[in-house]
Amino acid sequence: MTRNCFVSLAGLIAGSLILSAAPVRAQDIDLGDLLILPNRVATPAGEVGASIDVVGRDEIERSGVTTLSEALELLPGVTIAANGPRGSQASVFVRGAASRYVVVLVDGIEINDPTGPQVQLDFGRFGLGDVERIELLKGSQSVLYGGDAVAGVINIVTRRAGGEGVSFAINGEAGAFGTVAGAATLGYRTERGDIALTVQGERADGFSAAEEEAGNTEADGFRNVTVTANGSYQVNDFIEVFASLRRGHAVSDFDESFPAIADDPGGQYHGTTSDLAARIGTTFRLFDGMLENTVTVSHYDVHRDIVDGFPRWFEGTRDRLEYQGTLSLSERFRVVFGGDVQRETAEGGSAFGVTPQTSADIRGLYIMGLFEPFDGLNLTLGGRIDDHSTFGTFETVRGTASYQIAATGTTLRASAGTGFRAPSLYELFDSFAGNPALQPEESLSLDAGIEQSFWGGRARLGVTWFLVDVTNAIDYSFATFAYVQTSGESRRQGVEVTGAVDLTDWMALSGAYTYTETEDPNGARLLRVPRHDATLQLRLMPMDNLTLAVTARGVVDTLDLAGPLDDYLLVNALATYRISDNAEVYVRGVNLLDDSYQTLDGYGTSDRAFYAGFRVRG
Repeated sequence: MTRNCFVSLAGLIAGSLILSAAPVRAQDIDLGDLLILPNRVATPAGEVGASIDVVGRDEIERSGVTTLSEALELLPGVTIAANGPRGSQASVFVRGAASRYVVVLVDGIEINDPTGPQVQLDFGRFGLGDVERIELLKGSQSVLYGGDAVAGVINIVTRRAGGEGVSFAINGEAGAFGTVAGAATLGYRTERGDIALTVQGERADGFSAAEEEAGNTEADGFRNVTVTANGSYQVNDFIEVFASLRRGHAVSDFDESFPAIADDPGGQYHGTTSDLAARIGTTFRLFDGMLENTVTVSHYDVHRDIVDGFPRWFEGTRDRLEYQGTLSLSERFRVVFGGDVQRETAEGGSAFGVTPQTSADIRGLYIMGLFEPFDGLNLTLGGRIDDHSTFGTFETVRGTASYQIAATGTTLRASAGTGFRAPSLYELFDSFAGNPALQPEESLSLDAGIEQSFWGGRARLGVTWFLVDVTNAIDYSFATFAYVQTSGESRRQGVEVTGAVDLTDWMALSGAYTYTETEDPNGARLLRVPRHDATLQLRLMPMDNLTLAVTARGVVDTLDLAGPLDDYLLVNALATYRISDNAEVYVRGVNLLDDSYQTLDGYGTSDRAFYAGFRVRG
């Protein structure tokens, strides 16, 4: 497909988005829903000034996505770059900012890997069998979530027990590339407490991580088992205790990347990752509930083995103690405040020896006020100070505003914030490339938007302008063979358009379009950030028990190291048949046009593929 032809198609998608009022982004958010992530305290969605997107369990199942990467790509401003099939390393870009600028939480536990060159999550191995909801809070959020929250925060909420008594959910799938996957959740709930356990597993023979059209044929497989548990107990009217745990073990095959991307010799290259995330805490209320206090302790550890021409291993930990207080002074004025203490460690080794363990401590204090001066207007203003054991103190601020006009179904939002990314342990202390003199990267983010409902609430349209500037960036210098601080500013700015419309009782249209312009300190475009990204989804219910969904995603004008990547149009479809109120079967197809495309230069993506599965709950 030529670029001109594709640009016309992408324009048609974007145009239909606007004309039909379209989003995947907001259709799971009702203005009456309570959101905790934006302000760390329950806030009605219509009163949130920050930009947030939510993908719920229903949306996950209705869209046919099976991985965290696929679910995030439903949202505006999010793209993924992966070096091969399921299980291969994958990075997320939020409003043009790479994974190292995004904090990822599972039930409040940060799971960014502290052992890599940068502290970030590998999104390639994260399935959705234990996921109830995904929340993406955009913009610099360091005031509430500390370092690395430059472009945003992803919070993953795991599945909990259903209604009172015993509940369960089971799903399974099989299909192309030798894929077999399944998950089972068992829960129990009483008036005072709940507990849930989820086990999920997957194996796939995969396809070549190195692009098959370049003559590579050796398949790269993936195996994964994850166990998740969570629970809470209401001791009395004023005290609650809660805990969560997630244990994962994954093995991923990969290909040669140097001196060229190609099949690995003998098909033996693979990486193993085992990690554990655990958290326990309590919430207690004082002064007739006016002051709510939450204390949590969390732990994350990860072990990685890489087997290739240069075998090596890495281990890292993150321990964190947090306190948060919420003081409700009136119905229109609340204060959220708190502090946290964190230690990260990392070590590694190879045939050349063991790298001694390195560590960094960081302590932070924050405070934020939530105001409602008059009906419809909600404001927040907050600040934070962090003290890092290497570079010292750093201050950040954030403010948001939301104004609802009930008579017209209009919501106006705006936010501004500063953030920072602390240098990783590798960037600071690696024996070859480390630089202990590094200072934090700094960020400024701005966004402003409008959301409008039409047609008695059956149609919704949202438009948001955004900007993310990063200064004092850390980069690797081939002149000094070490990490250095770079001067100048990198900029990411653009527009997100989202919407949804219920055309009839049995037909709905939704979608999202993002335009992103980027520039590094030298005036060049940033890599792997598409200029145009559009998604359009049509859902049909031709009969009571049958639901059909077709999703088209177009990506235009992406630059990588070797030059521009080909534009592509990816079309997926899902057909779900409900056998009963508690059971359904489905068939889904991926890349129905069999388009050959890449999200990372030199690495392959799925050909046309089909899968079938079932879901049972009770």
